[in-house]
Amino acid sequence: SSGINAEWPLRPGEEEKKAADDLLREREEEAAKLADDKSQLEATKNNLKSHLESLEEAAKSLEEEKRRTEEKLRENEEKAAGFEEEKRKLERTATEAQLTAQEIAAKKKKVPTATLR
Repeated sequence: SSGINAEWPLRPGEEEKKAADDLLREREEEAAKLADDKSQLEATKNNLKSHLESLEEAAKSLEEEKRRTEEKLRENEEKAAGFEEEKRKLERTATEAQLTAQEIAAKKKKVPTATLR
C-alpha cells in the first residue's frame, strides 16, 4: 500500500520531478491569479470608461446650458438697454410737456417766457 512506499527513498530523478511539479503548480496558480487580476482590471477599466463617457455627456449638456443662459443674458441686456433708452425718451417728453405747460400758463398770465428758462 502507499504507506509502505512513502517510507522508501525516492528513485533517482523523482525528487527533481516532484520539485518541478511543485514549481509548475505554483506557476499555474500564479498564472490563474494574474488572469483573474487582469479580468478584474479590465472590468474596472470598462466601468471607468463608461463613467468618463457619462461625465463627458454631462459636460456637453452643461456647456449647452451655459451657452443658452449667456444668450438669454445678452437678450435681456439688450432689452434693458432698450428700456433705458425708452425711459430717457419719456423723461425728455415729460420735461418738454412740463415746459410747454409752464409756457402756456405763463402766456395766460402774460409773463415773459424768457424768465422761466
